[in-house]
Amino acid sequence: MAAAGGAFDSQSNIDPGYEETGSEFNNDYQTDESAADGFLAAASEEEEDTTQLPDENTVSADVDIEQAKTWADQLVAIDEKIPNDAARIAAYQNLMHTDNNPYVPILMANTLVNMNGQSREVDVYENQLQQYDFDREALTHLDQLGTDGDANAMYLLGVYYYQTRHYEAAKSWLEQAANRGNSNAMNQLAWIYREGLGVAEDMGEAIDWHRRAAEAGSARAMTNLGYLYSMGIGVEKGQDTAAFWYQQAANLNSASGLYAIAVYYLNGSGGYRQDSAKGVRLLLKSAELGHERAMYAIGRRYEHGDGVSQDMNKAIYWYEQAAELDEPDAIVALRQIVNGVWD
Repeated sequence: MAAAGGAFDSQSNIDPGYEETGSEFNNDYQTDESAADGFLAAASEEEEDTTQLPDENTVSADVDIEQAKTWADQLVAIDEKIPNDAARIAAYQNLMHTDNNPYVPILMANTLVNMNGQSREVDVYENQLQQYDFDREALTHLDQLGTDGDANAMYLLGVYYYQTRHYEAAKSWLEQAANRGNSNAMNQLAWIYREGLGVAEDMGEAIDWHRRAAEAGSARAMTNLGYLYSMGIGVEKGQDTAAFWYQQAANLNSASGLYAIAVYYLNGSGGYRQDSAKGVRLLLKSAELGHERAMYAIGRRYEHGDGVSQDMNKAIYWYEQAAELDEPDAIVALRQIVNGVWD
């Protein structure tokens, strides 16, 4: 899913960073929590040529620890400031190829496997690391930084150990980073408790960390809370509270947050008065930021002239964009157009 970016998979094997709205959203606006196989493949293909170059991400023994800290800080800044997957992946790629930042594969691979709902599949994560020429010597520098109290290094170590299913180490590093104010570490720590990974499952603790992360500015945590309140998971169901957190995420330009608010306006739900024009504008913005379900929904509107001027070229464009991310309804819609069959 293109959404609040990073975090880990939910009980439905979907990354919590990409959870969106609850099941009360129906019809064309039913949320889709399927993974983006197509994006994973496309991103891999984009990088295929560059990863055949000499191993530029190797961390030599004489790397200055201050340089290592700069690399970690640069990478985590991207993770904190960019809520949407496509933009974040582009920023990761730029950082890897312009600055030879050796830590990028940790979060690049994390984002890609999470989008595909594969954050428990160690082999997939390891393959992604290998594709991006990850040098495990980099962990030595991160460990030194983390031991010295660097929160960003702690967070990166936590992500790495989570994805490689070393949950005790992951919890230790994420907890230390969270206690030093790293909002995404807080959100990811929530998933250790939410899923009972190396600890007893504890939804109360999970929600507390989600909330602390959201209050610290994590858009992914905001959409997680929105989802939990919309579904009544671990908390009393409350659409107003769900809408509040989705709106906070939307204010940060989260594609998932914008999609949720668009749905509220289109359906006249969540405490929002129905406003189709505003809903369509937000739906389009979400699609432009990479949300595949929004892409499908806006494509459908262009196909039928629903709230926009009918335009089959634009409909096909958005269906194609969504289909590239393996959005199933978009794939069906394209097939119907090719075969001359319309709703």
